[in-house]
Amino acid sequence: MKALNLYQIIKAYTPDVAEQNICGLQNCNKCDSMQRTMLIDFDAVKEKKYSGLRGQNFVTSADGVKNSFNNENVFYFIESKSIENVITNPRTGKLSDESTIDRQSEKFIDKIEKKLPDSMKICCELANEPALFSTELQPALVFVSDIDTKQEPLNSFFMNLKKLSEPEVYYETIKEKYGTKVYYEIIFNKKITTGLTKIKQNRKVNVYYTYCIKFDKELSSDFQNSLI
Repeated sequence: MKALNLYQIIKAYTPDVAEQNICGLQNCNKCDSMQRTMLIDFDAVKEKKYSGLRGQNFVTSADGVKNSFNNENVFYFIESKSIENVITNPRTGKLSDESTIDRQSEKFIDKIEKKLPDSMKICCELANEPALFSTELQPALVFVSDIDTKQEPLNSFFMNLKKLSEPEVYYETIKEKYGTKVYYEIIFNKKITTGLTKIKQNRKVNVYYTYCIKFDKELSSDFQNSLI
């Protein structure tokens, strides 16, 4: 079975659920950079499959799924989270604190690590192929953020030396020059990247971390610039 075949099987399972772009999956309208790639709402697939069944609340699922446009054997499980709303409270406009960012980044990673095998299991059951991802398809995880995942405002040779030799001075300089919000973005990105690296090692799958505004462009090249 090819990745496109699996996508079509899942889509046929929920014909009443419209495909959505990455923005629609998260009900996000923060910017003018609406992405065009349409994805299957995999939460809706999970809800239909386990509706009324005992233990359904213990099954988790990725936000969306998509087949690779370039590699017929690669199937993407896509998880999108608003990091912006963690850093800055959308109701009060107040900045969060570092302990909250620590807790939330760990929470994101813990949930994703469970969602990946659960989502793969759902796909295997829908395709009626228990060994689908062992023999035919390559699963891949894509974490999508609403902040720039490549945020690195201090990129001079001097500051890179500071980052290596005096990381505390490096991050304090960021906070002083660019503000607490940018500092939190960099810290959040670092923690998410570390967590995704562990998932990659534990699950033996390719893992990508990308910015929602770049989603279409990154997908077209199989997220080659976002590999963890």
